[in-house]
Order: sequence, then C-alpha cells, then structure tokens
Amino acid sequence: MIPISKDQKIKKEIDGVVYLFNPPIGELEIELISSVETNETLNIKPYYEEAVKILEDKYKGSRKPGKRKWEKFVQEEAISLMKPEGGTFKKHIGEIDITINKVLCGWESNNPDVPKFPDDGNPAGFLPIALKQALFEWYWSHLKLEGGEAKNS
Repeated sequence: MIPISKDQKIKKEIDGVVYLFNPPIGELEIELISSVETNETLNIKPYYEEAVKILEDKYKGSRKPGKRKWEKFVQEEAISLMKPEGGTFKKHIGEIDITINKVLCGWESNNPDVPKFPDDGNPAGFLPIALKQALFEWYWSHLKLEGGEAKNS
C-alpha cells in the first residue's frame, strides 16, 4: 500500500492484532531515514541455527508447536543467545524502540487480553523484542527501495 495522505494509516496484522502506523511521509520520512539509515538492524541470523538446535533438543520426544509459534520461539531463543558487545545489543534495541515509538500509533484486537494502546508515548515498552524487530523491519521495508524498485537504477 502506498499512502497518499499523512492521515492514512498503514496496517500490519500479526497474531490477530492489527498494528497501526503513521505513514513515512514528509518530515517523518526524512527524520527516519536520517536517523536509521546508517545503522544496522538487530541481526539474529548468525544465531538462528543454534537456536533451532536448542529448541529441537528441548522438544525432543514431544510435539513441536505450529509453524508460526515455532518461528517465534526460534527468534526469541536466537535473541537470547546474542551477547551484548560493547553495548551494541542495547543500542540496537534502543534505536528500534525510538523508531517504533515514533511510528506506531495504535493497535486493535478482538482479544480482550490485548492491553489498551498506551497514552504515555511508549508503545515499544509493551512489546517483546522479537515483535519489535518484526514490526521495525516490516515498516522499514516501506522506506527502502530494493533493487528493481528504484526508478533510476
């Protein structure tokens, strides 16, 4: 979806919760690109295989959860395996939190267990790291043009 107005929200559904984002238009787009463009996102790929092995050992002899839940568990395990190197881990999480707090403007769900969207300006404080990263990467994909998407490439 290409937003045509600052008032048109971008939506992403994960596990029955619809997350609402301010579109990357105008000043927000410039601010996001200038603050995040030079920084790498949290990279859990090097820890993925080890996380899968740990979880397969843990579930050996018992039934593994469904595919979506399994991927979530693997992602959380991989994040837990990461070692903070000179504060890099906390720095990346902090940058993701700042971005999420700028762009996430609400969430909706029919599930009564989902908390109300916070009024304090810190929705990232309610989200686990794996979900923050997934939302951040999805949102960031709306700002970056890849390969053939660029008009003048």
